[in-house]
Amino acid sequence: MLSFAGEAVTYRELLLTGATTGLVSRLVVEAAAGERLLRSSPEGPPREAVRAEAKRFRVARHLESGEDLRIWLASRELTLDEFDRYLSRIVARSYAGDDERTAEPAPEPVPEWGALGPKLLFAELAFSGAWRVFADTAVRLFAAERLPRRGRPTGDGPEAVQRQTPEGTPGLATAAEVLKVLRPFGTFDPAWCGERLGVLSSRAGALDEIEQQIRSSGGVEARLEDSRLVWALFRYDELPLRSQAAAMEALSCARADGLPADEIARRAGTELSARRARREELPADHAALLDGAVRDEAVGPVARESGFSVLWLRDRSRPDIADSEVAERAVAELLSETLERAASGAVRELDQL
Repeated sequence: MLSFAGEAVTYRELLLTGATTGLVSRLVVEAAAGERLLRSSPEGPPREAVRAEAKRFRVARHLESGEDLRIWLASRELTLDEFDRYLSRIVARSYAGDDERTAEPAPEPVPEWGALGPKLLFAELAFSGAWRVFADTAVRLFAAERLPRRGRPTGDGPEAVQRQTPEGTPGLATAAEVLKVLRPFGTFDPAWCGERLGVLSSRAGALDEIEQQIRSSGGVEARLEDSRLVWALFRYDELPLRSQAAAMEALSCARADGLPADEIARRAGTELSARRARREELPADHAALLDGAVRDEAVGPVARESGFSVLWLRDRSRPDIADSEVAERAVAELLSETLERAASGAVRELDQL
């Protein structure tokens, strides 16, 4: 499966890693909900919707031909029938209401849980990409353990970024709790589970220490400064219009006549929309205009799919450490780069994920 500097990591250990993050529990819930929906509707979801989901799946994994798909399935010991069933579960959940999609199964074993079976659940792991997520988590934990640490910094400095626990971070689950989560996948030795949980807990502590070091360092502010252009935040109003001529007339009303944007929108019979976006998220033509715009000035027109737009810049701000959105992004980037360097050359994939 994986090798960490000669240490073999099996599917069983990756599944254990996933169980400590809460991701395995969610996967089982979603699979159970999908199977329940399929059994309640013998005709199944619309085949057109299933085919569309299959296309999205294949595009995301660059499986351009039928042969590409067959090779992908064979390398994971999966069948076309299992593929179709997985897609049908996804579509069935998407057609169901929120309550039905996320309903928790009964805590005690019931026929529905038994109907899932380890084979179906392992197929769900493969199709959903869960193995890749579990492997990435395991690599991060292993890499953190290899890094030198200076102990847990207090993080009390005025510029320290406060930690937010990300989804998918290993928790301090007991062996009994993890074994309960893993029950639908088969039998796991409690002694082995307890021993490996100790290793995962130690590595999770190392990861937390490395993250705290990054948060209390000057690296976060340096990354914000390096990214000041692409992470700049724009707040602007957009007025969509049907034609370029209408957009030019709106610009003239704003510039020559001094009409406010909402009045121009009223006269045009359309709605003014408030937008918020980082520069990197903006279409190139939007970014170019807003970069040089004066606050509250109308600029444009810019082409859209179904017409043109006029824009009014309301505010433009540089990334700041007080902005938790970009501060967390800077921490995440720095942490990932640090862990990638630590894992470089020490991790090998031995099997298809």
